[in-house]
Amino acid sequence: MKILMLTSSFPRFIGDHQGNFVFHLARTQVERGNTVLVVCPHIPKTLFHETMEGVEIFRFPYFFPYRLQRLSSDTGMFSALRHSLLAWFQLPWYFFCQWHMAYRIIRKQNPGIIHSHWIIPQGLIGALCHRLFDIPHIATIHGTDLNLAKNSRFLQALCRLIVRNSAVVTINSSYMKKQLEEIVPEALKKNHTIPMGVDLSRFAAGIDPGYVRKNHETKIILNIGRLIDWKGTVYLIKAMPEIVSGIPGVRLIIIGRGPQEEVLRQKVRDLHLENHVEFPGTVSDDALIQYYQSADVFVLPSVNLSGKTEGLGVVLLEAMASRCPVIGSDAGGIPDIIRDGENGFLFPGGDEKMLAKRIIELLSDDTLADRFRKAGYETVRMQFSWDGIAQRFSEVYGAVQNGPAEAGK
Repeated sequence: MKILMLTSSFPRFIGDHQGNFVFHLARTQVERGNTVLVVCPHIPKTLFHETMEGVEIFRFPYFFPYRLQRLSSDTGMFSALRHSLLAWFQLPWYFFCQWHMAYRIIRKQNPGIIHSHWIIPQGLIGALCHRLFDIPHIATIHGTDLNLAKNSRFLQALCRLIVRNSAVVTINSSYMKKQLEEIVPEALKKNHTIPMGVDLSRFAAGIDPGYVRKNHETKIILNIGRLIDWKGTVYLIKAMPEIVSGIPGVRLIIIGRGPQEEVLRQKVRDLHLENHVEFPGTVSDDALIQYYQSADVFVLPSVNLSGKTEGLGVVLLEAMASRCPVIGSDAGGIPDIIRDGENGFLFPGGDEKMLAKRIIELLSDDTLADRFRKAGYETVRMQFSWDGIAQRFSEVYGAVQNGPAEAGK
């Protein structure tokens, strides 16, 4: 099969975290003998056309000078729109340029399937191409796109239009499945729940946890992700005074960048936690794995903020694949990953008191931590490995090529 993927986020280089799940899906389809073409936004200092591990990539520019392109920043398109008027100005140009690039590739390469990642705006571009060329269209929802549509009648109308022009819609969690069916009831017969996966061989490989632990004599709490409001990182910081009183010397490492970074740093200063909280910023791929493997607990404290929340929580899967015990909030799709008390702890999103209690309990009980490590790894191996996820998408692609009746099964 020849598959054209449309996405707003894709790695700039091998090992980059941005849109990494889209790259892994594309790469595993290439390994299965399929041809994958990816259309994604250009980012300064990246090539307009290249091939990465067999995946052919076309990056479209949408503004000049390139350094002012805002919609392809590492904080994500929707975050850029919230914080930049220039991003809003660039939005129609972005839409037109991606559509035009997809149009040219379809005319030249004649793909058999169009697969859009994010229902808005890529799903709309894919639906339009489907109408123009009569090529089967699959739309994948990752979370933020549909969460925003809940608060806009216009976006809900667009979602209904896109679903009508899609053979299949895939969502990454039972939470997102419920949200989709509330907005687009007719999606009930078209949707498949397929989470994004994890490359077990990458995260389970032993590198050198001492790289991180060499300067830490006690417990390490780890948090990784974009520093944006609904990730709930501020609640983890608020929980730290109680955690420090229960486990002296404990350290919190927050990896990532985003518009909330200075707010979070100020909260650390306000609580006099400078000796207990670190902000390494963005780290390399190998270093990321070392942080996972060195941590005593990984925490994802996301909240539901006006409909914006965690679609699934891939960082939890990466931590579990690295055999790191995990704690997550009950927001969004996180309960699809964590079974409370079995392979990790769940806590009510925004409740820093309960979060502190759970962290202290886990860090004080080596037997419990070891049980979570083993159960978490098995959860990823059985339900979220890329081999299994790629096979499920391959089955959807094959069904779509065989016609609407097969695709809806």
